[in-house]
Amino acid sequence: MKAFGERALRAILLAALAASCLVGVQGVAGANQAAVGADLSQFRAGNIISDQLFFDPNTMNVGEIQAFLNARVPNCTVGFTCLKNFTQSTFTIAATPMCSTYTGAPNETAATIIYKVAQACGISPKVILVTLQKEQSLVTLTAPGDRRYRSAMGAGCPDTADCDVNYFGFFQQVHYGSYLLKRYTHPPGTGPGTPYTTRFDLRFPVGQVSQVLFHPNRDCGSKPVLVENQATHSLYLYTPYTPNQAALNAGYGLGDACSSYGNRNFFNFYTDWFGSTQVPPLVNLAGGPAVLGSPFVGQFMNGSAGRVSPRPDVISCSWFRGGIPIVGTVGCLYQATSTDIGQQLSVTVTSTKAGFQSLTQTSGLTAPIAVPEPGLDGLNAILPARIADTRTPDFVTIDGQVQGVGVIGQGQTLNVPVVGRAGVPPTGVGAVVLNVTATSPTANSWLTVFPKGAVRPVTSNLNFTPGQTVPNTVIAQVGADGSISIYNALGSTHVIVDITGWFPE
Repeated sequence: MKAFGERALRAILLAALAASCLVGVQGVAGANQAAVGADLSQFRAGNIISDQLFFDPNTMNVGEIQAFLNARVPNCTVGFTCLKNFTQSTFTIAATPMCSTYTGAPNETAATIIYKVAQACGISPKVILVTLQKEQSLVTLTAPGDRRYRSAMGAGCPDTADCDVNYFGFFQQVHYGSYLLKRYTHPPGTGPGTPYTTRFDLRFPVGQVSQVLFHPNRDCGSKPVLVENQATHSLYLYTPYTPNQAALNAGYGLGDACSSYGNRNFFNFYTDWFGSTQVPPLVNLAGGPAVLGSPFVGQFMNGSAGRVSPRPDVISCSWFRGGIPIVGTVGCLYQATSTDIGQQLSVTVTSTKAGFQSLTQTSGLTAPIAVPEPGLDGLNAILPARIADTRTPDFVTIDGQVQGVGVIGQGQTLNVPVVGRAGVPPTGVGAVVLNVTATSPTANSWLTVFPKGAVRPVTSNLNFTPGQTVPNTVIAQVGADGSISIYNALGSTHVIVDITGWFPE
């Protein structure tokens, strides 16, 4: 049962709710439904499902949708067409602000239609499947009749009248239902001055408390609900009731005379079939976000997300100078310039991982960026600083570069930038003083340190045997790009590099 269409807002919908949303076939578990339902103590009236899950069209492909339908109904009743076997010739529907063009084709399967509509309208196929179930039990019925397909998503089916004939049929229902779920979010191209003028944002507005009815009978009362996201806003416009405690206590069963079940069953079916309706968050355990590196002109600084769990797939950064975005910065590595002198920098770090909520945090301010002291003609000693550690990616090097890259294998080379780090100038450096350590080697071997891009010498700087941890002081020339290379001859080993000084060219 869909509460509102574009033609009319249909006001409060006081009449009796259609059977599929109140006490009809959706009041109990469908065929092949798990006997133990979702934990309805976790039902959140203000956040029934996250936006990330609701509006992700790529959660299932055609094959996965088909396999899901096959698993729900292994055998259809003779003489009936189950959803897994349903086909329909579709027609082309032109693009709107809600959905891109749907290109029709002959004899498309239900799985294909669901997938193509999901892609066109930006709605999760899982949401479509759950809606088909809560509205008409189509996913699990072994003997669905024509009327079930005719009103498959309950789209254009008000409480006060029969369904709109313009949206009869499975394809039209899936498309129009998905269209409505997207329309309620007010996508670009809708609103005043467009053909799509209805102000759906005035009903159950996101970020505000609304009184949501328990039942079409107003005497049953309502509940104040802080609608937290667009997905929940859309669901309440689609089915404008929230389950009372009796409905929640009943699981898949019947509550009392004031119970409604549409949004409860959406939560039930989604959770039982696909897992939590909420995307788990990434969590910053400790140590960030932060700007790593030395606050001097010419030094590389790195935006660190901190110890995020589970480890992100991608970390992106936005840099700020005195609270104002630094135009043209790309990535988390930033080299301070003369424009930064006297300014404090900060970085906003966004961590993302598939299947998790993104985590966005802003670091504290750096010390004011200063001009480094001019170098001496000979050795320029600096505070010892770690510039490479292959063992762990967490907070070990001074600026977050060259950490956690893994062992150096046999015949492999590790490249380590040295200029513009730990107080070493970005230019005019001829050589650096390093403490190089091999740890956890697997074979008798040696390390050779040399300028990146130069011919590797045949001599060694550090020799070791399996299982040893061996350090040595190394003076190495710097390559043309300001880096050194460290070569491992045999087996594999972790390498740690600390810098203690530099020589001018």
